[in-house]
Amino acid sequence: MTLVRARNLLQSMTGSNEELDQIAVQLTAFIEKHCDHDFVYDLIDISPECSKTISYCSKCERLA
Repeated sequence: MTLVRARNLLQSMTGSNEELDQIAVQLTAFIEKHCDHDFVYDLIDISPECSKTISYCSKCERLA
């Protein structure tokens, strides 16, 4: 989870520094490669009348 928090922090600073952008991309690839994914399914509201089902890893937050 520490790596996921670090990735999220770096992604929030995207565009501020090319080296940080490269580190964020590499960290994302590392997390996705080594995560023992636990995909969950969730329903999100698109509008008051419309919802959409999404799936994501509860550990690394990768969308499936």
